[in-house]
Amino acid sequence: MWIQRAMLGAALALLGSACMSGYDTRIPPSQSPYDAVAPAQLAVLAKSRAQLLRGEWAQARASLEQAHRSEPGSIPLGIWLQEAQLAEQGLSGEAGGPISDPLRTARLDELTREWRRAAEAQPTAASYVLAARLERDPQTARVLLDRAESLDSRCPWVPYARAFLCARERDWAQVAKQLQNALELEPGHLQSRWLQAWTLARGGDPKEARARLRAWLDHTAEDPRIEARLRGDAELDLALLELLGDDPAAATRSLARLEGGSMSEEARIFCARASAAQARGDLAAALRLAEEASRRDPQALLPLIQQAILQQRHTKDLERAYALWSQVDERSGTSRDFSAVLEQLRARVEQERLERAVRSRP
Repeated sequence: MWIQRAMLGAALALLGSACMSGYDTRIPPSQSPYDAVAPAQLAVLAKSRAQLLRGEWAQARASLEQAHRSEPGSIPLGIWLQEAQLAEQGLSGEAGGPISDPLRTARLDELTREWRRAAEAQPTAASYVLAARLERDPQTARVLLDRAESLDSRCPWVPYARAFLCARERDWAQVAKQLQNALELEPGHLQSRWLQAWTLARGGDPKEARARLRAWLDHTAEDPRIEARLRGDAELDLALLELLGDDPAAATRSLARLEGGSMSEEARIFCARASAAQARGDLAAALRLAEEASRRDPQALLPLIQQAILQQRHTKDLERAYALWSQVDERSGTSRDFSAVLEQLRARVEQERLERAVRSRP
């Protein structure tokens, strides 16, 4: 399932040169009808999002169904309706249980079929994009995206979705190509701008990645179409880039903005203190604090990532860093949450880099 995350050498260079050289971080307003939500429906969306946060899934779903009927061509409204349906049926988040559970799998498959039947009954680019979004089989999703493109080759969500699928498969040359296509169709397409920044954060120019993430976060600050989780992931990426860029003071500020995430408040505080210790140059204390954050919240990924970065970049204990990235990979691999899938990709890339570093030792 695609929603709204390293890079391998030459492929990343291609991505940087193909569509981001001489970068301009300004994001123009989208002119695509597929991104549009009428003012009246924006109010409905804001209210429905609050209901989802309170666990009032049926009420949110009913409101979003009506909003989507009013604007069936609005892909953001369709996405939020899907999210409400998934939440109502216990198909989103860890509370829903493992996707291998037969009953849960059957519910997800039925919802996927419903959206596919709706697309076939009223074929539009938007309806096929939304049907593809729920597909667990990448090849089936691609067939649906091909149908969407055949109905409207100007829909930027089609190449964005293809780029997303390619990112999951780590086909970075195709990610570059599809993102370029999406942004040529609609320079203001926010999901493509996010994926562009995320991709850079995995191994491109870190300064450009930071600039693009900050610009994207500023641009989407008051946009109800963009989910808080996606903004939280972008904030996390920005903090990690600042850590990797030896700017732990800035990282601490970014971490402080990561409100509403799944990590416990105690663990978050220790992560921030670890960043502050790194800013002072006290790397031993930074590592101890990050380890304490893991003890406070054993399921949190960020403390593990902090430890891995410190071991990899500062203490140069590559074997320990590899073991920590392996833990990130293992833990994120048990979740269907997209942010966890992205952390898994990040962890696997770091493992590959460390394997190459260890092999190259004299």
